Amino acid sequence: MNNQKTHKLNIAKSNNSVPIWGPNFTDKGFDALLTEDIEQTLTVPAGVTVAIVRYTPGASVFVANGTDPIVAPVGAFISSSNMLSPTAFWVNPGDIIRFVSKGADAYVNVNFYDNSGI
Repeated sequence: MNNQKTHKLNIAKSNNSVPIWGPNFTDKGFDALLTEDIEQTLTVPAGVTVAIVRYTPGASVFVANGTDPIVAPVGAFISSSNMLSPTAFWVNPGDIIRFVSKGADAYVNVNFYDNSGI
């Protein structure tokens, strides 16, 4: 597999035709250390359609897309568009992705890819 820096999302394929998860390293990636209960934002760069996210193992990180601050649950069910530690999601350039760590500080790594036209 070619490891040139790219932001095209290609799924690698093993020699025996079993699909495997194998994204390239991207030139559109970001890292942050989230302090518990302190929201941080990241603006989606141009030319991408997918975010792949990794977290400190066991971290609880609420993620939302939009301008409304994240309201983490504290009791009974409430209406929400947050996702808890999602591994991947669709994005549009210019979207504002919001992150809040609950329970502890957490490292977050976000890699953006484009899968349009693939």
